[in-house]
Amino acid sequence: MAKSPGCLLFDLDRFLRKQIKKRRYKLILSLFPRRKTPDDVQRVGIGEINNEIFKSLQKLENISLLDITAAFLNPDKTMSPEVMNDFVHPTVQGYRIWAENMEPVLAALLAGA
Repeated sequence: MAKSPGCLLFDLDRFLRKQIKKRRYKLILSLFPRRKTPDDVQRVGIGEINNEIFKSLQKLENISLLDITAAFLNPDKTMSPEVMNDFVHPTVQGYRIWAENMEPVLAALLAGA
């Protein structure tokens, strides 16, 4: 029997909290966007998951939350196949966007180590 979205969010939140306690560096990334258009049901669902998880985890201390969704999207919020050619998996350009957005956050975390 499949779990409800609420149960899945609860399980994910509990898992992340357990992992956060074990780690020295605590950077949580949002789930990456999927699908070409902003109104796609999967894109909307991922946005809702990101919002709920970040809302829950932002209360914790010594944690960095990073949502780079907008970096993968065009100004009209559509996704280009040059970034994710199947609208799910990053291309080389998608990985470059990911790295460029994570680098300053990782550098700051490591500088404070």
